[in-house]
Amino acid sequence: MSKHSTLVAIVAIGLSGSAFAQSCACPAGTGTQLSNQNQINAVLLGNTVCVGSAPTWDAQEQHIGGGVLRDFKRGAGDPTDPTAQIGNWAVTGSGSNAIVTYTYGGTSYSYGVCSTGTSAVANQAVGFCPAAPSPGTATSGTLRIGAVGC
Repeated sequence: MSKHSTLVAIVAIGLSGSAFAQSCACPAGTGTQLSNQNQINAVLLGNTVCVGSAPTWDAQEQHIGGGVLRDFKRGAGDPTDPTAQIGNWAVTGSGSNAIVTYTYGGTSYSYGVCSTGTSAVANQAVGFCPAAPSPGTATSGTLRIGAVGC
């Protein structure tokens, strides 16, 4: 299985373009659902979500400005497996309907975002709850400040 997809690698199901109309069940230890676009952007924008554990991370997704989603892989300078764009991300909706949507190729997955805080803090827990109507399985990760490796 490819390491380049935080939410796809961990959550095999998702629903493209759905409205997220209700509170999600945040994964244990990931805090509460963020309640608006500003909070989601404050946690994700410019930062990396790490899923799995060292040395074989399931994913290391960097949330770059302008909606660029990069996989750190082994780093920008690695000749075999360098950092590369794997898709896009966008925060949409308002209030408790705010979600993040990840697009990989032609497939999109939408999630409510959970966090132990409303701003980015190194090593804080973050969670992703698939958007309704198909709840699927929630995923948790750890936040790293900046576009860095895990």
